[in-house]
Amino acid sequence: MEDTRAMLFGRWPEPADPILTKLPEDNAELAQQLLAIIIEIYDASRGIPESEIRKAGLHGVVTSQQIEGSGYWLYVEMGKLAAEGRSREMLAFYENCLRSERGRIIGWALDRLGRTSMESEAERFRSLSQTRAAFSLQK
Repeated sequence: MEDTRAMLFGRWPEPADPILTKLPEDNAELAQQLLAIIIEIYDASRGIPESEIRKAGLHGVVTSQQIEGSGYWLYVEMGKLAAEGRSREMLAFYENCLRSERGRIIGWALDRLGRTSMESEAERFRSLSQTRAAFSLQK
């Protein structure tokens, strides 16, 4: 519950991964690359027909509107952070979303539908940030 409140009111705990804590505070280039992944996830959450929800056995568990609404919310919140180049906070926000109950349900539903989800892109998201952090440390 604290993670959800923190996400809603703009206070995110620092990431536990030591590589991520070494990431420069503001990195606009990385923020835009991370946002590109978020846009893919948002696009995957849009326009899911109810027939596809039923076929995947998700009817009564989650609706296409809930999935799309979550994708939109993720895109809007991450877009705000990316616009300010706040890549470090984007990483923390992403990790918190993965751990949240709503995030797990939506991720599970997108996976069942065979669509791109935060879970399916988690390693890509993390590796992009870790590669960038390693590059920054070399400078």
